[in-house]
Amino acid sequence: MIEAGSRRLTNSLKPFLVISLFIVFTILTGNTLVHGITPYANLTEWSLPTANSVPLGLSLDPSGRCCWFVESSGNKVGHLDPDTNSFQEWNIPTAGASPLGITTTTISGSLAIWGSEFAKDKVFVFYPGSGTFLEYSLPNANSGVEYTSVEPAGSLVRVWFTEVQRNANGQLMYDPSTGTGTLVEDTFPSVVGGGANGIFAGPGVVWYAGISSLVRWDRATNQYTIWPLPTHGTATGRFLTFDSLGQPWYTQGMLTAGGTDNYVGVLRGDNTIKEWQFPTAGSDPRVLSISPLTQHPWIAEQSSQSNDGQIATLDPSEGGIVATSTPTTAHAGGTSTTLAPSASPPATAFSTVAMPVTTPIPATVNGQFTEYPLGGSQPHDVIVDSSGTTWAIESAGNKIARITSLVLAAPDFTLSSTPTSISIYQGSSGTAAITVNSNNGFNSTVGLNFSWMGLAPSGISVSLPGPVTPTSGSVANSTLTVSANSSASMGSFTLVVTGTSGPLAHSANVGVLVTASQTSTSTTPAPSAPKCVIATATYGSEVSPEVQLLRSFRDKSIQRTAAGSRFMLVFNAWYYSFSPYIASYLTTHAPARSIMKGLLYPIIGVLFVASGIFSITSSYPELAVLISGLFASVSIGALYLGIPLSLIRLRCRLHRKFLESRLVGVTLLGGIGMLSIGEALSLNILLILAGPTIVISALLLSGLTVSATVSGRLLRHDSSYRERRLDSLC
Repeated sequence: MIEAGSRRLTNSLKPFLVISLFIVFTILTGNTLVHGITPYANLTEWSLPTANSVPLGLSLDPSGRCCWFVESSGNKVGHLDPDTNSFQEWNIPTAGASPLGITTTTISGSLAIWGSEFAKDKVFVFYPGSGTFLEYSLPNANSGVEYTSVEPAGSLVRVWFTEVQRNANGQLMYDPSTGTGTLVEDTFPSVVGGGANGIFAGPGVVWYAGISSLVRWDRATNQYTIWPLPTHGTATGRFLTFDSLGQPWYTQGMLTAGGTDNYVGVLRGDNTIKEWQFPTAGSDPRVLSISPLTQHPWIAEQSSQSNDGQIATLDPSEGGIVATSTPTTAHAGGTSTTLAPSASPPATAFSTVAMPVTTPIPATVNGQFTEYPLGGSQPHDVIVDSSGTTWAIESAGNKIARITSLVLAAPDFTLSSTPTSISIYQGSSGTAAITVNSNNGFNSTVGLNFSWMGLAPSGISVSLPGPVTPTSGSVANSTLTVSANSSASMGSFTLVVTGTSGPLAHSANVGVLVTASQTSTSTTPAPSAPKCVIATATYGSEVSPEVQLLRSFRDKSIQRTAAGSRFMLVFNAWYYSFSPYIASYLTTHAPARSIMKGLLYPIIGVLFVASGIFSITSSYPELAVLISGLFASVSIGALYLGIPLSLIRLRCRLHRKFLESRLVGVTLLGGIGMLSIGEALSLNILLILAGPTIVISALLLSGLTVSATVSGRLLRHDSSYRERRLDSLC
C-alpha cells in the first residue's frame, strides 16, 4: 500500500515539476522585447561530415523544412534533418563540378533538386528518392552558371539560371516524361551592368539581381524592364528576394576588406529605391531572406576578405535613403536548343549523425541593424522558414547553423570580491578588492554599502569607499578593509557587500574569519577562499581533491548565479554557526575523522555529478543551478534520509504515511514558483527564501519516497514470510 501510494504521489507530481521547470526556463530565456536591451540568440551549429566541403546554396524543401544545400569543394548534394541530427550526402556524377546554386520543387509527386555546376557549365536535376542524377551541358564554355530558380508551368518545369561570366541568362524547359530539355539563352542588355547573380522566378515573370540594376523579364511581352541601382563605387548587385507586398529586396556589396559600399535595399512600386548601408566595414552582403513573421530581411554578411562574418537583420521601419530609379525597357531574345541529359547510375546516399553545438551569441545593434557575429565562418546563405527560424550556411566554417530563441539582456552589472574571504587576527586588518563589472553596455554609477549577516560582531570596523562607475564593457574597483581590535569577537562571520544603481541591486558575500591575536607579530595574513572547514578538517588539507571539488562547485558554479549566491547567504549563516566547533573536534580525534570521511564520500560523489550537470546546462546558469541543485538535494535526501526513515517506519510498523508527502511536494513547487518570480522581478527576498525551501522540501520528499518504497517492500516480505512460517507449522 505504501509503495503504491508513493508511486501515485511521484506520478502526480511529475506534471507540476515539468510545468514549474518550463516556467523557470521561459522566464530565464524568454524573448519579450524591452526598449534599450541588447538581443542575444541561441546559435546551433551542425558540422558537415565532409571536411572543407564549402557548403553553398541553402534551400528549404517544398514543405518548408530545412535544409538542402550543395558542397562546392566536396562536389556533393547534401541534406540535414535537424530533428534527427542526421546528414545525407550524394556525390555529383561530374567530378570537380563546383556546384553553387540549388532550388527544390516537386515533380509528379517526387522531390526534385535542381542545381548548377559552375565549373563544368551544367545544370542538373536530382531525385533523392531514387538517387537519379540527370545533367544538362550548356553549349557555351565558361558560362559561369550560378543561381537557379524553378517556375512550375503545367506539364513543363521551367528552370531559370544566371550565367554570370557570359552576361546571360538561361531557361531550361524540362519535360519529366522524356527527360529532355529545351534550352533558351539570352544576353542581357548592357545597362544591366555586365551580368546578373541572384534570380527569382514567378509565374510568367523572372527577376534578376544585375551587377548594376534590378531586371524583370515578362513572358507576356517578352521584354526586360530595368531599374538602375544607386551607384556606390564598385559595389555589385548580389541577390534578391520578395516580401509579402511583392516588392523586391536586394543586396549590393563589394569584396574589399575595409569597404563600406555595402547596402540592402527595396524597390518600391513608385519607382523609388530605399536602401540602408551596412554599419560593418567589409561586410559584403550575399543572400537575403524575408521573415514571414516580421517582414524584416535577414542577410548573410560573408566578409571573406576580412576573414569575418555575421548574420544581420534590418528593421526597415526607420532610416534609409530614398532615391528615384527610372526604368527602361529592352527586347528579350534568345535561341532554342534541345538538350538530352547525361544519366549516371543511381547515387548512393551516405548518412551520418552529427550532434549540434548550441551557444548563446550577443548582437551588436547599429541603428536599424542587429548583427550576430559568426567569427571567421563567412556565412554565404541565409533563409527564414515559416516559423521565423533563421537558417544559415557557414561556408568557411563548414557548418549549417540555426539562430533561434531570441534572448534579451538589459544593461546590468555584477559584483564580486577577490578574495571571497578575509582571515585576520585580533589587532590586525585585511583587505579585498570589490569589483563592479559592466555587462551589456552598463555605464552607470553604482553605490556600495555593507552589512553583517546576522548579529554584527563587536570590535570590527569596515571601510568601503564608493560609489564607483564602470565604463561600458570594463570594471571599476573599490577596496574593502576589515579591521579587528585586540578584543574583537572571534569566529567566522559573513559580510554582505551590496551594489545598487537605480532599480538594480547585486550582492557579494565576503567571509571574515577572526582568530586570536599573535604575540610575535600583527601582520595581515594572505587572503584565502572561504574554507570548507569540516571537509578540510576531515581530509587534512585545503588542497585535498575532495575539498577542492567542494570549493570549485561552490565558487565557480553556485556563487556565480543570482539564485545560488542568495542560497549561500542562508547556508553560510547556518553552516558557520556550528562547523568551526565540529572541525575543532575532528582535528584532535582521528577516529571521528575516519567516520566523517565515510559520511562525506556520498555527498562528494553527488556533488561531482551535480557539477557536471551544471556544466552541461551552463548556457542558462540560473536554470543550471536549479537543475543541479534539485539533483543534489534529491540524491542526498535519498541517501541520508531514506534509510533512517525506512527504519523508523519498520520499527513503528507504520502502514500509513509517516509525513504528509503531498504537502512537502506542494512546498517544493512553491519554492520553484518563488524562484521564478524572484528571478523575473529581481526580488532578493524571494530568492533568499526560495533556495532553502527548494532544498529542504526536495530532501524531505526524496527521503519520504525512498523510505515508503523500502519499508513497504520489507513489510510485505515480512508478512509473506510469516504466512509461510505459519503454513509450515500447520
